[in-house]
Amino acid sequence: MSDGELQSRLIFLDTNTYISKNFQFNTYDLGKLNGYIYSEDMHLLITDVNVREVKKHISIKSKEAFSVLKKAKRDAMILRNVMDLPCAGLFENVSANDILSRINSQFDEFVDGGNVEIVNVATANIKEIFDDYFSEEPPFDLANKKSEFPDAFVLSAINKISRERGHKLYVVSNDGDFKRYCAKHENLISLSTIDELIDLIVRNSEKLAVPAKFADEMYDRLKVDIHETLLEKLQTSELDPSLDFDEEFELEDIEIEEFEIVSKNILEVSREHAIYELKINLSVVATFSVVDYERSPWDPEDKVYMFYLTNEYVKVYSYSPKVILHIVYDDGIVDNARIESFDIDDVLDFNNAKSEVLSFKARDYVDDDWGDEAEAVEAVEAVEAVDGAEAGAAVAAEAVVAGEVKAVPLA
Repeated sequence: MSDGELQSRLIFLDTNTYISKNFQFNTYDLGKLNGYIYSEDMHLLITDVNVREVKKHISIKSKEAFSVLKKAKRDAMILRNVMDLPCAGLFENVSANDILSRINSQFDEFVDGGNVEIVNVATANIKEIFDDYFSEEPPFDLANKKSEFPDAFVLSAINKISRERGHKLYVVSNDGDFKRYCAKHENLISLSTIDELIDLIVRNSEKLAVPAKFADEMYDRLKVDIHETLLEKLQTSELDPSLDFDEEFELEDIEIEEFEIVSKNILEVSREHAIYELKINLSVVATFSVVDYERSPWDPEDKVYMFYLTNEYVKVYSYSPKVILHIVYDDGIVDNARIESFDIDDVLDFNNAKSEVLSFKARDYVDDDWGDEAEAVEAVEAVEAVDGAEAGAAVAAEAVVAGEVKAVPLA
């Protein structure tokens, strides 16, 4: 059964549907459906078997109608006395062939029009049909297995088209075997009457009359996927934090802490697609290793830093970039709604973002990014030794000056 939303524009009418609507191809429900088919809102499949079945029933009904008409002429002979009344047409010369020819012509126009496709049952999957036959699967049953072969070929042929084209197919039939067959296949949607189908078409057409409203409904339907897919794309983008350090630095870690879509605006919309501009709020936490030149030892002889000591900064950035989202819904069908693409920069530049330092820590070791730790330890010991010797010499000099220690000439 339908869930209230039009799920496909591909339809098939069983022979019993044409019969139940009295072959009125230009009026009432069949006439309405013909209008939707003509305007390319729907695409009708009809097999060559169904064409022959419908024409066979038209022939039978035409002969029956002619017989009834002949009898009515005899039984209502008195009406010849009132030829000025509308019922006078009863006595016009009409043959069974006239009736047959006229209705067959209407049917031919119905199936020869645009967006109607006659399917050859020779394309049916014969192996699949016989598998169903021997296992007594729909449309076969134990009592009438052989009589169901025409239906089996019809169903197999239209099912194959539905699967190959990737479109679901509405199968309109009040035949229980058709319904049981559809229940086995997810791509086939069973409807009992053409009235149900027209109701779905009308409701969907009303929604498409306001494309922007329909697009927003499709957006809401895809909302979870949009959020998850966009977050995934942001996480795989290169996040370039603000270069607000005067010293050299390395980005050690960065991750999205918060993410929210705060607004959307339609840039373009049609019956089959919509383009949105999304504004998003990002909260990104980044950890940096920044060179501390004041604490790093300087070699006055070589005029270079012997190694670098670093400080750790953890900063949070608040950023609101814009993203272009393209969604499509082929044929204006809800079930066809999907994300077509996101237009987002490969590198997210945070130079205009608001930032705040969350934490700072001075490191007492050499960052591997800036030098070899073993060499640095040796250098630190050497500096300490030199600093110690220089400090001892300074103390001795002060003592000599004060007269506390006699100067001893060097040997």
